[in-house]
Amino acid sequence: MRTSIAQTPKQYQHLERIDKDIAAGYAFSPCSKCPASVEEPGTLHRSNYERKPRGFAAGKEPATCVRDSFCCSAEGCRKRTTPESVRFLKGRVYLGVVVALVAAMRHGPNAVRMKVLEEHLGVDRTTVARWCRWWREDFVDMPFWRELRRTLVPRPEEALLPGSLWERYGRTREGMIEMLKALGPVTTATGREGR
Repeated sequence: MRTSIAQTPKQYQHLERIDKDIAAGYAFSPCSKCPASVEEPGTLHRSNYERKPRGFAAGKEPATCVRDSFCCSAEGCRKRTTPESVRFLKGRVYLGVVVALVAAMRHGPNAVRMKVLEEHLGVDRTTVARWCRWWREDFVDMPFWRELRRTLVPRPEEALLPGSLWERYGRTREGMIEMLKALGPVTTATGREGR
């Protein structure tokens, strides 16, 4: 099982650095959410918050886990903007890589795999079933997915998501990271896709 992409501190730090690079593009940018009543758009200032994601192997959790976020400086707005992420999938409590990898297992979570998942990651069968439904029902209805799917040749089979999507990126550790980068717009309601 390849749940090791974010299982060591070094691997997690790599994903964290990618998120920091993405967030750097937002720092001190003009706010795009300011209402018309605000004379001049405010700038985005850091307003990070702590997250406690699940999905780390026992004893491998980072000491702190911060979600990069920004808040508008203009009075009358003060709205939050949260950049895309390779670590988080919107409001999911598990790491995005865990949600993608577990759901991508070719033959589904059989009893042996489920035991490993429960022991090492603390994820249960109903959670895995919910993730699989999200990929195959909710995700495929998103306009973002329809746009991304058109750019991939051959097109990923929706019934085999996210595994078929990962295959388009090479089904390697690096391919998973590239896939997570491509999924950036669905990792936040307030990122560039939400503007």
